[in-house]
Amino acid sequence: MLKISQKKNNSVSDKTRLIIILFFIAGITLAHYTMSHKIVYLHDISRRLYYLPIILSGLWFGKKGGIYSAAAITILYFPHALFAWYGKNPRYLDNMIEIVFFNVVGYLIGSYIEKRNLQRREMEKKTRELESAYAQLKVNSERLNQLEERLRFADRLSILGELSASLAHEIRNPLGGIQGAAEILRKKIGPRSEDAEFVEIQLREIRRLNQVVENYLALAKKESVQFSTTPFIQTVNDTIDLIRASARKKNIEVHTHLPDYSITLDMNDLQIQQVLLNLALNGIQAMPDGGILDIEVSTESEFALLKIKDSGHGIPEEFQDKLFNTFFTSKKEGTGLGLSIVKRIVQNHNGKVWFESSNDGTRFFVELPLAQI
Repeated sequence: MLKISQKKNNSVSDKTRLIIILFFIAGITLAHYTMSHKIVYLHDISRRLYYLPIILSGLWFGKKGGIYSAAAITILYFPHALFAWYGKNPRYLDNMIEIVFFNVVGYLIGSYIEKRNLQRREMEKKTRELESAYAQLKVNSERLNQLEERLRFADRLSILGELSASLAHEIRNPLGGIQGAAEILRKKIGPRSEDAEFVEIQLREIRRLNQVVENYLALAKKESVQFSTTPFIQTVNDTIDLIRASARKKNIEVHTHLPDYSITLDMNDLQIQQVLLNLALNGIQAMPDGGILDIEVSTESEFALLKIKDSGHGIPEEFQDKLFNTFFTSKKEGTGLGLSIVKRIVQNHNGKVWFESSNDGTRFFVELPLAQI
């Protein structure tokens, strides 16, 4: 009989429709064969009721539905039209014409519905194509925005390069004077003086400030960096000494987990110290009400792994994808350069930097290759 849709979500509905059509056809046919042929007006009404299942079949099942329904009615009604009225009713020809109309109506209704369904499917297809085109347009628009952002970044970088060159000149001169004065002071007080340690810290910080200027310049122009085989743990300890005072002021405990064996890296000591210092200071700033800063170093395969974890409130999810972007900052007085410099330095050392953040705090990971000895 009629083709029933195989889709699970429509199977019950199609079966129900088929049962309704069969019920109408069976009921009308039964009425024809059980009613007396003398009740002509009831036979006329019943005969025209056949159009109802034909129309429903066309509407629900398309061309095949209309044709199959009309054919079934023709088979069931034809004996009655032929034998019950032959030679007795002059309207016999009307019954035969009505049968023809059954099939014509079934074909026309089914064809119309099928054509309409085809148009609907084409419209749905075009709608999907438009949605796909819109999605692609959205992707292209986002790419265009990214390109525009890169162009803006290039403009800012160009300006930064010019400013950095001027800034480097202005800062290096007073730094040179401060360094010279500190070296004279070191000679006067001698290495055995109680204040010698503070002078050494001052000279070391002057060198670090000079390196910071160099790193700002490196954002605009990539320069060759001198690497040397350096004890990594010593660099970590030097950095910890620098941040302890800042941590103490904010009621932050610094916990260290450092191995008792030597770890050497091919690195630029000042640059790696800047990486450690930036990450540690970020952790301290993330705990304005105090907390714990964990610094851990371990080795994995051919890499040294540094972990710096704070016990702050974590990084908001909307900021996480942009954290290493140049000029992006969530701090009122931030420049947006700290973590971008960290990433640049680590990448220049053939390393990786990433982070994990939750409500319990943020953990930064820095992976650097061990020195090949």
